[in-house]
Amino acid sequence: MTTAKGPGDRTEAGTPATTSRSPTGPRTLLALGALLVTTAGDEVALIGLTFRVSGSSGGTGAVAALLAAGLGAAVLLAPIAGRVVDRRGGHRTVVAGLTAQAVVALFMVPVHQTWALIAMAFVLGSFGAVTNAALFAFIPTLVPRDRLGTTNAWVETVRNTGFVAGPALGGVLAGIWGTAGTLLVNAVTFAAAATAAALLRAPRATRDPPAEDAIRPATERGGMRRIWYDPVLRAALGALFVTVAASSVMNVVLVFFVRHSIGAGATVYGLVSSAWGLGLVLGPLLVVRRLPEHRLAAGAALGATGIGAAITGAALLPYATAVAMIFVVGGMANGLQNVAMRTMVATRLPASVHGEAYAGYAATMNAAVLCGFFTGGWAGDTLPVRGVLLVSGLTTAAAGSLFLLYQARRRAG
Repeated sequence: MTTAKGPGDRTEAGTPATTSRSPTGPRTLLALGALLVTTAGDEVALIGLTFRVSGSSGGTGAVAALLAAGLGAAVLLAPIAGRVVDRRGGHRTVVAGLTAQAVVALFMVPVHQTWALIAMAFVLGSFGAVTNAALFAFIPTLVPRDRLGTTNAWVETVRNTGFVAGPALGGVLAGIWGTAGTLLVNAVTFAAAATAAALLRAPRATRDPPAEDAIRPATERGGMRRIWYDPVLRAALGALFVTVAASSVMNVVLVFFVRHSIGAGATVYGLVSSAWGLGLVLGPLLVVRRLPEHRLAAGAALGATGIGAAITGAALLPYATAVAMIFVVGGMANGLQNVAMRTMVATRLPASVHGEAYAGYAATMNAAVLCGFFTGGWAGDTLPVRGVLLVSGLTTAAAGSLFLLYQARRRAG
């Protein structure tokens, strides 16, 4: 259980002092397990849905609409999702959201009409927007403040493990049971996660106050507005938007870069893509756990700069092996930025607005993904692929460097 401390009560490592470590290990492990199975289940279902929709008369347009439906729902419903979480509480909202997703996923199993699948993907994404915001608001209540960074590192590692393992598992299951099997597995994972979440209870604890340098206007503001009025979070969110958009551009043109610029095939493309995912899994555990709270903003800035440097370096390299190696580093930087950002939101804002704050944070990332997809689709058709990667990398590195410079000037001033 943590107790509120004054500004001077900090350890030498820079994290807030606490009276003891809360015995929340089993609770946290259960929450991480639920996160793993739902993340992997989503990826399994996405493989099945993509195959099912791609076989329709809609072609690539139908697949694009399917992918945009889930992201669009998360962006459009972010304000509502955040308010629901803040009013109803993270724990109850997680259980209700996962249960609703299990029901929707189950109803999708026998559906084959493209328009119906796209509509149901939007509904599933809508419930997902609420569930994800609730989950990110609920997990910080399971641990004392001095363990938030480590816990968020595990959250990032677990999520990315699901992202990496899910597609491979989805391909295997689709080959054995067909697309219906992948959708059924998704429904089962949601139901299992809802059951696990129902068993969780946040420990009663006195939460530490937000960071003392966070600006809190006198008038009551929602979570996303508080992010905007906190100068550090506002600058960090801007750098994050640029980073996610640039990474999404890379995702669009990467297959063409591997095929035409490097001259390799599908196997190399898969290995290069997996290299970034490997970095996302390893980075949070190897780097973020050693990052003290007062260095979180610098960590987010360095993460963005590292992502930009990795994309820039890949654009200049002629060999797939070298690209894969630098992508591991880029993935680690990506994980560093993600964990630092989520921990900053948890420590700089009061718990009463975490739901809306995390919903807005997720909406910003999803909007950046959509911008990156559209930009990558246009740029990849009109510009040289290496040039597209180079511009994306330099833009991201510049955003991270500017944020780092802003932090340095803020501390000096």
